Amino acid sequence: MYWVNFLHIYQPPTQTKGILQKVANESYREIIDGLLKNPKAKLTLNINAVLTEMLMECGYGDIVENIKKLLERGQIELTASAKFHPLLPMIPKEEVTRQIRLNNETNSKYFGPAYKPQGFFPPEMGYNP
Repeated sequence: MYWVNFLHIYQPPTQTKGILQKVANESYREIIDGLLKNPKAKLTLNINAVLTEMLMECGYGDIVENIKKLLERGQIELTASAKFHPLLPMIPKEEVTRQIRLNNETNSKYFGPAYKPQGFFPPEMGYNP
């Protein structure tokens, strides 16, 4: 039996700096530090690009850099998604495409060649036929 760990991390673009600090310190850093200390541990992660930017802009670039390090070590696999976490079935198709493109462009900027998303995380797991 194989167990696949999949985590989704996201904060809305309107998140307060205090809440972002609490989440970054009590959750994101704990997870990333645990992986760095346990090189055999692996997981699949979705990080919407709006959060990647927020972390960089608010002084938590070490989290982004450590995610990049884990990508390069093969411990983390990222999924693609939509940048601002919209409920995709509820927005026009052109906007769906734009959101996915923005997510890929932004995460590529920060994670470099290590950003090779596998699979897709639909925000709120929303989909339609």
